[in-house]
Amino acid sequence: MGRFALRAIRVFVMKKLSSKGILVAALAVILLAGAGVYAMNGKKDAAAIPAASAEPAAGAEKTADMNFDSASLPKDPMGARTLGDPKAPVKVEEFASLTCGHCAHFESAIFPEFKKKYIDTGKVFFTFTDFPLNAPALDASMVARCLPPERYFPFLVLLFGSQEQWAFSPNYKDALRQNAKLAGLSDEKFTACLANKKLKESIVQQMQERGQAHNVNSTPSFLVDGKLLTGALPIEQFDEAIEEAMKNKTTGKKAE
Repeated sequence: MGRFALRAIRVFVMKKLSSKGILVAALAVILLAGAGVYAMNGKKDAAAIPAASAEPAAGAEKTADMNFDSASLPKDPMGARTLGDPKAPVKVEEFASLTCGHCAHFESAIFPEFKKKYIDTGKVFFTFTDFPLNAPALDASMVARCLPPERYFPFLVLLFGSQEQWAFSPNYKDALRQNAKLAGLSDEKFTACLANKKLKESIVQQMQERGQAHNVNSTPSFLVDGKLLTGALPIEQFDEAIEEAMKNKTTGKKAE
């Protein structure tokens, strides 16, 4: 796709982002941009970023930092990806794009404490929902769901931790392929995964349905027992939201 076509797409998308058409905009980027890179969250344009290296992307060591033993990961690629006890009093759903810089910040700076404080203690049942806002993010979401289920969350940690090395390059698929190899996905399965139209359509459909149902129009966003929070919020704001949700459980009050 030429430079002027990509520019036209970006202009179209930015207009949509300022309205309620966030999902239309996301689909436009994903379906029209193809392998093109859409600059979000203040990232540099793809033309200014070097091509991806053939070496494994940095950040692999971060996959060992957290324990994901509580994950519930059905073999169905589109099955819910969750952490924690389903009977936990509070349900939290994260909507994130794997190329979103703010999402990567949440993953590295906030989520480890959030997980230790709420998921590991049985207070929160956590669901990760893909909300890819460009073609690289959609491809990465597909690859994550093609992996053996037990490698799903560690792979997300790897992708967020190495985001600068793969997400914004014109040749992002080369680095994404290398990351997939680190997680045990062969070249053949990687190629087959990205060619899986049913999986691609399912991820986009889920994003559209969940986004419309809960008015999600940016990433990261979090649904805390029905209350929507947006942005890579500090742990203190999650403290307040979860405390409020737990109080509402005892009083029978619904989230506003």
